[in-house]
Amino acid sequence: MQTEYSSRTPTWVAVLMGTAACAVLLWIRYTLDLPLLFHTLAELFAVTVAVATFMVTWNARRYITSGYLLVLGISYFFVAGVDLLHLIAYKGMNLIPGADVDLPTQLWVAGRYLQVAALLIAPIFIKRKPNPWGMFFGFGAATLLLLATIATGIFPTALGPDGLTPFKIVSEYLIAAGMLVALFLLYSNRSEFDDAVWKLLAGSIVLGIASEISFTLYTDVFGAANTTGHLLRIIMYYLIYRAIVEASLKRPYDVLFRELTETAQALRESEIRFRSTFEQATLGISHVGLDGRWTQVNPRLSEITGYPPDDLVSRTPESLTHPDDAATERGLIERLELEDIPEYRLEKRILRRNGGFIWVNAARAIVKGPDDKPSYYIETIEDITQRKTAEEERARARVLGEALNAIDRAVLSTLRPLEMLSRIMADS
Repeated sequence: MQTEYSSRTPTWVAVLMGTAACAVLLWIRYTLDLPLLFHTLAELFAVTVAVATFMVTWNARRYITSGYLLVLGISYFFVAGVDLLHLIAYKGMNLIPGADVDLPTQLWVAGRYLQVAALLIAPIFIKRKPNPWGMFFGFGAATLLLLATIATGIFPTALGPDGLTPFKIVSEYLIAAGMLVALFLLYSNRSEFDDAVWKLLAGSIVLGIASEISFTLYTDVFGAANTTGHLLRIIMYYLIYRAIVEASLKRPYDVLFRELTETAQALRESEIRFRSTFEQATLGISHVGLDGRWTQVNPRLSEITGYPPDDLVSRTPESLTHPDDAATERGLIERLELEDIPEYRLEKRILRRNGGFIWVNAARAIVKGPDDKPSYYIETIEDITQRKTAEEERARARVLGEALNAIDRAVLSTLRPLEMLSRIMADS
């Protein structure tokens, strides 16, 4: 069951705030002409959201039933680490001695490969939960491997004297293609997500694709194409924030614990169906405690016995059983208690409130709890008085017919009254 996304921040306010933030960044970039500050703020925003995503999902890992969010959360911790290194190594930061313009670009590509890998792996765990620590060490090992290839010079050059290298451009298109596949996989499994959350996640992937394409067009790390790519990236991470961090904190049962919520809803619906069946059944249905007393009865059982429900729950089924049938039922109950039989059925007479009795078909079975120990009995009572009356009438008619046949045979066999009477008495 899908629910509508409701945030404390209205959508139009969120759009207005996002637009204002982008406007401020553009003002910093072009009016104040501070491209390095623009880049730093953009990357810090992405890193902050990625770390926040990790913290939320990691601390709720024991309760998250779908592994999609968990995989994204864990992977974004390492994506944030690579992006932070990219920020430190960026042109003009001068925090890594001897770093050239290729190093931050290589780190950028490595971070995007890591990110798209997470988006492609996450759909595998939509309906099952991965091992959190296994996933953590897996992404950690992949990150260290990427960093090692960069440090040892194995990682291809991404930005040379003539601008972006073919490796960088092809990588961006491959990453965009991978994101497109991830978008298709997310769309195919959209029914497994809260409606608004999957739309926000899909929107973030679409913006990620557009951002990657923008990063294939720039020739200057402070150029317009690079700026556009970072703006798209900011909005992409904001959508991730809305989808995972904000939504999960404000509506944890609908996002992180969606499956638990649906299970609770299913239980409520099951309870309603049970209650409806229990109350409207044409059979008398009751729950009998292990002490032999009624604990719950339906209206039909009250009609059959003539006792109101409040009166019935203060009695026992055995107290209304006809004395001639009590011993037989007691033996069946003892066998049921010893688990010699799973259930029993018995035609017996029930004493009604008005002093009479009716015939019923009684069935009883034991219900066990989660610990496989007996919890209570469920009993059904069917009024078969009409059937038993019809059987008795047929039996009387059969006896009467046999008597009349005997009289006919005696009359036809002799004309002497005394002999006729003697033969009639012998046949009877």
